[in-house]
Amino acid sequence: MSPIIMTPALKQKKFLLILLCYLFLINASISAQNTRIIDSLMNVLKNAKHNTTCFRLFFAIAGQYKNQGNYDKSIEYFFKAIKIAKDLNDKNIIADCYNSLGDSYYYQGNYSQAIVYNQKALKIMEQMKDKPGMTGLYINIGRIHHEQRNYLQALEYYEKALKISEEYGNIQRIGECYKCMGNICLDEGDANNAIEHYNKALKIFKNLRSKVLIANCFSNIGEAHILLQNYQIAENYYQQALKMYDEIGEKYGIVMVYSNIANLHIALADSSANLAAGERVAHLDSALLYGKKSLIIAREIKTMPQENLAVKTLMNAYKKLGKFKKAMEYSDIFITNKDSMFNKDKNKTIAEIEDKYQTEKKEKEIELLNKDRELRKTELRRQKAVRNYLFGIVWLIVLLAGVLIIAYWNKRKANRILKLQNAEILEKSEEIRQQSEEIRVQAEHIIQFNSELDLMNKQFTVKNEELNIKNIQIVDSINYAKLIQDTILPTKKNTEILLPDSFIFFRPRDIVSGDFYWIYEKQEFIYFAVVDCTGHGIPGAFMSMIGYTLLTEIMLSETAISPAEILDKLNEKTISTLKQNDADWHQNEGMDISICRFDRYNRELIVAGARQKVYIFNNTMNFIEGEQFSIGGMMKFRKEHKYKDHFIKIEPGTSIYLYSDGYIGQFGGPNNDKFMNFRFEKMLSEIHHLPVDEQTKIIEDTFSNWIGDNKQTDDVTVFGIRINQ
Repeated sequence: MSPIIMTPALKQKKFLLILLCYLFLINASISAQNTRIIDSLMNVLKNAKHNTTCFRLFFAIAGQYKNQGNYDKSIEYFFKAIKIAKDLNDKNIIADCYNSLGDSYYYQGNYSQAIVYNQKALKIMEQMKDKPGMTGLYINIGRIHHEQRNYLQALEYYEKALKISEEYGNIQRIGECYKCMGNICLDEGDANNAIEHYNKALKIFKNLRSKVLIANCFSNIGEAHILLQNYQIAENYYQQALKMYDEIGEKYGIVMVYSNIANLHIALADSSANLAAGERVAHLDSALLYGKKSLIIAREIKTMPQENLAVKTLMNAYKKLGKFKKAMEYSDIFITNKDSMFNKDKNKTIAEIEDKYQTEKKEKEIELLNKDRELRKTELRRQKAVRNYLFGIVWLIVLLAGVLIIAYWNKRKANRILKLQNAEILEKSEEIRQQSEEIRVQAEHIIQFNSELDLMNKQFTVKNEELNIKNIQIVDSINYAKLIQDTILPTKKNTEILLPDSFIFFRPRDIVSGDFYWIYEKQEFIYFAVVDCTGHGIPGAFMSMIGYTLLTEIMLSETAISPAEILDKLNEKTISTLKQNDADWHQNEGMDISICRFDRYNRELIVAGARQKVYIFNNTMNFIEGEQFSIGGMMKFRKEHKYKDHFIKIEPGTSIYLYSDGYIGQFGGPNNDKFMNFRFEKMLSEIHHLPVDEQTKIIEDTFSNWIGDNKQTDDVTVFGIRINQ
């Protein structure tokens, strides 16, 4: 037998088979991991009793099924989550459920249902005037119009999303808008403009380190380069995309890239008339390998659009290889799944393949009939000769066999009886020996296990004592840190001297706090503020110490400046102190703050804020909305911004309230939901005319009654001031 010569085409096939097996093993590992997560969530769900807990578990399970590509199960659990969300009457989570449900229908190819639930989510977001939330839904609805080839409508939604994203500095959404606009350019054949949009999106996604979005950009850029006939560049981008999708287990993306690579090999097979026949066949075989892999996963996750792409690719590859029967099989599947608008193309495709297939089939049938006729004649002659020869041999064998069988049967019967008796004796002896050995081994194991158990108990006792000592040391350190933090906060005596008719409700979530309040006198002005730093406990306390120090440092180094100027300087110093401008910085520490300056002589109040409100009661309730940007943190990702002063003339009897978001964000009450702004405003409206001691008691009692048996979720600060003179 001659050795197999490994041509370049065969080497390429071998490499692709090994690669596909490797990728399949990785994908199987990721799927198993996702299944373990779902099993863990299901076990927790069995013991869950509270509606809020059940909702979170249903939503998480649905998300895991969506990541696996099991869209039927994903939809089932999203509907369960929606039912509980409606009972909780929380519009935010209802909108999130509708949006996620629309995503599952979209990946399944059920665009009519996808747009129904995206529109429901959008209606809620528009009622709540949640513009950042509306941007994601504009993008989702635009994608559905894009899939239906309504490019103008899709572009309108993308432009709406881009405008709001730029207004609010939502970097990820800006990148998604650029990517979607690139997709429209690609479908309209403008490859260069598509690449320009994709590169803008890719730059943003790399900064965000989002693998799924980066992989999607790589895949789309590869498609654009195929239009430009830059096949090597396209393949490089596809391989990068495939690697990232494998790492995160994104099956929908893997299906898409496999189809793209298959189409790339078809394009390579057609790229040159001078291509060698072996190379052309190798490319088409590669297209079949990737197309079949794409089809398997597409059917597994039940995504009809990607299944149709894979089927179409396989149909084209078999057609170009001249395998018309296989081509027609995939053609039938493709045509069955397509809309009626493609009936004309369907009939043309079937007729073309059917004619070629029938012609080839008839030629082969004639050839086979001729060969079969000759073979039958030869076979009949051979069978007749063999039959006569065998007939004589059979009679001779039957005669000899009869004699031997009788003799053998008698001897075998005697041996069988003796063998059975010996076997029973040996079996009983072996059973007794094995049982004795098992008893001995078990006894040794019990002795060894008892010894190891004693040793483990001693080690556990020592470790437990060490942990108790460490715990005492840590609690002592935190209590000492609280003493240090208390020394920097304004005392009640100092507060009453500067602001006689005022109160402070201050309740840290842990021993030390990420919130702090601040009072400072300079010339004829009194400055006062409430600050909410990132984090709780020790990390929050460190940030509060930094914030208090920077505020005091600004006041010592400056003349009497306005609150907005203080916030601008505090922002610069926070970014500099925390080194947030460094290239390798990825944290988001910062502060939310409301700060006021009261002019005792001119009776004028100036207010500025960063993501905090200030309520002012002077016959009617008014509030000053702070800027939508925190101090520090994501400031480096948005355009230059200056904080604004708000001027208010103060009349005697005016009440002013500054607060952190811990009070309104606390879960409790009969339905275990957040306290929310509307309850906070109602409470202040009812108590602002009362003496400050009574206000303090009402605020404390209301919070304690609301929280009930729940844990406190955040540090809480409420600072109230009444200007009587």
